[in-house]
Amino acid sequence: MLGFKFKRKIEKKAPINYSEINIFEQNEVNWWCQELKCTEEELTYAVNKVGVYTTNIKRYLGAY
Repeated sequence: MLGFKFKRKIEKKAPINYSEINIFEQNEVNWWCQELKCTEEELTYAVNKVGVYTTNIKRYLGAY
């Protein structure tokens, strides 16, 4: 190998349901993290703290 590293493309597929966040769908997590400008850990913590509804998560993360 010549020392080249290939970055794996992270898919950021938009969720089917915008009113809830499914933290068990990696594509959805990637999309929401970009949308809410947070890390995966922050998003998971927020979902565990306030539930799956997007409005509650946005409020919790200060995205409103």
